[in-house]
Amino acid sequence: MDAVIQQALLALGAGAAVAIAGQGIVQIYRGSGVLNFAHGAMALASAQLFVWAWDDKGLPLVPAMFLAVALGAGLGLLTHVLVMRPLRLGSQLVRIIATIGVMQIVQQGSQLIFGGENRFVDSFLPVGPIQIGDFVIPKAALVTTAVALALTVLLSATMKFSRFGTATRAVADNEVVARSLGLSPDLIAAMSWTLGGALAGLAGVMLVPGGLSIVSVLLVTVPAFAAAVLGGFRSYLTTTVGAIAIAMAQSVFTFQSVRDGWPAGIAPATPFIVVALVLLVRSDALPTRDEAIAKLPRAATSPPRWLAVLVSTVGVTLALTADADLANALITSFAAAIVGLSLVVVTGLSGQISLAQYALAGLGALAAARTSELLGWPFLICVAVGVAAAAMGGAVLALPALRTRGPALAVVTIGLGLAVQQGILADIDITGGVSGATAVERPTLFGLDVNAVEHPNRYAAVVIGTFAALAVMVANVRRNGVGRRLLAVRNNERAAAALGVSVPKVKLYAFVLAAAIAGAGGVLIAFRFDAVQYGQFTFFKSLEVLSFTLIGGIGFVTGPLFGAAAVPNGLLATLANNLGDLERWLLLGSGAILIATLIKAPDGLAALLRDTTGRPKQDSEQESEIAPSLSAAVPRELVVEGLGVRYGNVTALDGIDITVSPGQIVGLIGANGAGKTTLIDAISGFTSSQGSIRIDGVELTQKSATDRARLGIGRCFQTIELFEDLSVRDNMLVATDDVRGHRWLSDLVLARRGVLDGHSHAVVEQLGLVEHLDSSPGSLSHGQRRLVGVARALVAKPGVLLLDEPAAGLDREETASLGESIRGLADAGIGMLLVEHDIDLVLSVSDHVVAIDFGEVIYDGDPAGVADDPRIRRAYLGTEESDVEEPDVTEVPQ
Repeated sequence: MDAVIQQALLALGAGAAVAIAGQGIVQIYRGSGVLNFAHGAMALASAQLFVWAWDDKGLPLVPAMFLAVALGAGLGLLTHVLVMRPLRLGSQLVRIIATIGVMQIVQQGSQLIFGGENRFVDSFLPVGPIQIGDFVIPKAALVTTAVALALTVLLSATMKFSRFGTATRAVADNEVVARSLGLSPDLIAAMSWTLGGALAGLAGVMLVPGGLSIVSVLLVTVPAFAAAVLGGFRSYLTTTVGAIAIAMAQSVFTFQSVRDGWPAGIAPATPFIVVALVLLVRSDALPTRDEAIAKLPRAATSPPRWLAVLVSTVGVTLALTADADLANALITSFAAAIVGLSLVVVTGLSGQISLAQYALAGLGALAAARTSELLGWPFLICVAVGVAAAAMGGAVLALPALRTRGPALAVVTIGLGLAVQQGILADIDITGGVSGATAVERPTLFGLDVNAVEHPNRYAAVVIGTFAALAVMVANVRRNGVGRRLLAVRNNERAAAALGVSVPKVKLYAFVLAAAIAGAGGVLIAFRFDAVQYGQFTFFKSLEVLSFTLIGGIGFVTGPLFGAAAVPNGLLATLANNLGDLERWLLLGSGAILIATLIKAPDGLAALLRDTTGRPKQDSEQESEIAPSLSAAVPRELVVEGLGVRYGNVTALDGIDITVSPGQIVGLIGANGAGKTTLIDAISGFTSSQGSIRIDGVELTQKSATDRARLGIGRCFQTIELFEDLSVRDNMLVATDDVRGHRWLSDLVLARRGVLDGHSHAVVEQLGLVEHLDSSPGSLSHGQRRLVGVARALVAKPGVLLLDEPAAGLDREETASLGESIRGLADAGIGMLLVEHDIDLVLSVSDHVVAIDFGEVIYDGDPAGVADDPRIRRAYLGTEESDVEEPDVTEVPQ
């Protein structure tokens, strides 16, 4: 036990340096809402400048440290001014991805200037140990820890007591209100980026004593990200403690793997394990009502399979006729494009950011290579084994994604990628051989030798043909019901769940399919030579392929082709092979292009070459043959008894009883904040509640939002949560698609066009939306968007429909038409709970009215009695009955 404690104490200094980096990550996130992937590169640049100034030029220690920290601060400020400010209107995810471009520029730029070699330098910190009882702690570790703790106290006090801290908290809580108070979010963000960059620079310097390791400094972001997650991207103290604890745990696991034979992968996986466990406990399966929806680059509405086939046919022809150098360049670019195609599925279509695709490709390569080496099985069987292994890795990666999203999910995928890279692909006991390389049989295909060593043209044709087949498969998925579900989850998880879409199943499918595609790419990379070198499947390659795919267009099947042409040793490198240090220049240039693309063309180069707003006429022609016919679902009765919702010590709803019978409209009224939307959230499964919710006698309290939708609970949202990347027609089809068992596989090979049924056509006709079916929701007026939300809920044929302010933003004529429509649908058998501030509409269509105030029912009766009830007056006007003249309840303030 003493040996384990001693090993943990030896990691104290490294943990403290990670803590300083984590504090910088937290500072940038608090001030700008961006997860800075360039943090490690900033630390590296500062560390290299420090070594150059102090060790090479003999500058005194303090000025050298000042220069290094100032460089980090300057890089942070420049990142804000040149990248984040132009992207201030972009989504959080787009800004996060932009920092990958910054990382490439800073990392490659610093290595072009200072070199890419590790350095051994004298320590500038005190050397020697300090004896504390039976344990030894290095003096340098104590100094670094003291610096980290001092910064923790200083940063915490600054954010709590200073004007800068108050302003930062105000901007984070509500930027609009902060602006109205005279605060500048831009200035706060600039100061936070400067301070965060300075902390990155200091962390880089504190990692130098004893030597400069390029990879170690770059990878400081991984445990730092994990520590920041533990701190909720807010607490400096928790971040510091978490960083030190993670470093100690990694040190102990490494020690145990050497001494006692523990698996070598545990230590590098520690940050991933910690973050995954924390997120599984903290996070919700669905986003909260006020959680921002990340906007992603546009996805193609109807991918042309023929284009991928045409490009690939030309590529195969070129591969078979090219010289060896060009053939090898084609292999490199198209293999990278296959891995990029996996990103089209997981990020472009389903909206889940993954930074572990090359790690998954490495898993596929390892499984296929070992199968070939140990069993001697044919090449195609080895490919199948590799694809299956990668798919299983994708399933593991998907587990945290079921309960988290955005920056936190990015951190988890980083952790998994490094765990695979360092714990599996770097373990020679797993990969085999003294050097860790796996010898493979030279591939043959149907008796034809296609190995890349002797026949690069043939192997290039195989790689290009594989890309073509996979691109057609992805195009098929996008055009079918499965693809619509992927995009629905990408756009809005809450709205998808409300239509009966299983968000966890969709995410799992996306990760597994994407991993399988990445695995195919990994196998082709592996079998290119006679021995597989697993060092090429790195975390940095995952970042690289994400950057290139974004440049090409991550929402388009041809996007990876445009981007992969620029990968190192690919087509552009071959065509410009007279440049010196070409790989670094390409990576540096790709970072700049990535940032410029996100600013000027966020949808990628493929989007510039193709207009994706139109839909083929075939849909309309097929639908015109279907007669509109309004056919409601089986009528159901909704019974709510004793419903309560509490958030901590706050009671939002208390003892609510409501019954909605088939064909009945129950109007729900109340002032703003009374709890109306909370009630709808509770009934539909988006908020935890107490009491009983039954539909036709089936208890719903323990069922998910998806299950409740499938049992007949439909709803529309107060905030019009449409699927912005889908046309109006596709929004309707998401609600009506029958995607069961076999469809998840058959949609990969069969191209189906969705056609609206007669009921759906009747609904869109009744709401006046027929002429807008091929439009994108973003092109419609506010009132039309509301009607689309109502129509989408109705075409799903719910037994009971929950309408949350459907008339908000409609003019008088539209409101009247809406009232007639919902009354007609109710007469067809649908029960409805109508939440609406337009009292005239409520009273004109409702059979029964319930009023709530501060979470309690204050009226439950006939619509005719609403105007005369003193409790409703008090709730709306805030006065006693005797203090006011009898108002017209239809004119009360809203």
